[in-house]
Amino acid sequence: MQLMFSEAKLSLEHPDKATDQHAINVGGVEGVLRTYAAMKVAKPNLAIPEFERLIEVQSAGGLGAVVDEGLKKCG
Repeated sequence: MQLMFSEAKLSLEHPDKATDQHAINVGGVEGVLRTYAAMKVAKPNLAIPEFERLIEVQSAGGLGAVVDEGLKKCG
């Protein structure tokens, strides 16, 4: 659900990107990662390996490419 909320938020806050599917997808994943970070504050032992990997990719500046690759696999 958080992915959809984050995508909607990006579209509403940045109407110029409302038709940019790449920006919407990346913004959605970034919102999920922000939510995950907040969850980890409340539960420090929480660890979701895929989210941890995405955080590393995001830190390295490669989140957009990973999101695009994931979407290709979804068909």
